[in-house]
Amino acid sequence: MRKQILFFLMLVSCVYVQAQSIEQHIRQQRAGAGNVVLNISESVYHAMTSDNTVVEEDKTEKSLDDQLKELEAFKNAQKSKVMGYRVQLYGGSNSRQSKLEAQKANDTAKRLFPEYPVYTHFESPRWVCKIGNFTDRNEANEVWKRAKENGFRQALVVRDQILIAK
Repeated sequence: MRKQILFFLMLVSCVYVQAQSIEQHIRQQRAGAGNVVLNISESVYHAMTSDNTVVEEDKTEKSLDDQLKELEAFKNAQKSKVMGYRVQLYGGSNSRQSKLEAQKANDTAKRLFPEYPVYTHFESPRWVCKIGNFTDRNEANEVWKRAKENGFRQALVVRDQILIAK
């Protein structure tokens, strides 16, 4: 009976210590590893840490809701086609495997770049996944850099016919 109680107390203490260290573990920077950004509300943060630390929100970037509203407005706006730039994230062959990989790149791109439209289609003779409607090559280059950093090794800036809202 004592062993069971001792085991139970050790288990509870391990769970308590683990819960406290999750945030610290995530925030810890390690060489060669990516950065994790925690987007949580202040009330959730207080519930997690149960201290009086004040979290200041970053007001410099647009919120995801604002970005999605802009994307929705773009979808509903009247558009015209002009020559511009897109970032090609994937270019494969005409195989079924390439189609699946292009769709996987599409899903990843929508998650990583929600502020840009994603285009996945068959351009004879291959499947491609592209993002954005850039009139400026410098803006396309910035997104290309972000794509490379996020694991799209094949990413490149391509000249393409793009859609712009009138």
